[in-house]
Amino acid sequence: MRFLQVGLAHVTYVYGSYPRRGTKAIIRWYGGNGDPQDTWFELAWPRTGDWLVISGGYRYGWHNQNPNTLYAHIIGVVPAGAREAWERQVVAGQPEIAPAGGG
Repeated sequence: MRFLQVGLAHVTYVYGSYPRRGTKAIIRWYGGNGDPQDTWFELAWPRTGDWLVISGGYRYGWHNQNPNTLYAHIIGVVPAGAREAWERQVVAGQPEIAPAGGG
């Protein structure tokens, strides 16, 4: 298995959800080339539209005969709207993190 560094990914489509096993989904990496990535989330159930911080590795996907299926582990979930708010701040030239105490 080839391991990845941590990355931000968007769940673009969930095509299988299994209560005792996990979820089959298509993701796209933030800042990547835009190609869809077949992904298996063991014992996790992300939804279409979720933004996730994930890590994992590539293995053979038996369910679709894909040798480059990402077996992912969810490290964190980005709250709805957070990515868009961050991008608005960057475009506006505002600091990414406001100083403590509002100063």
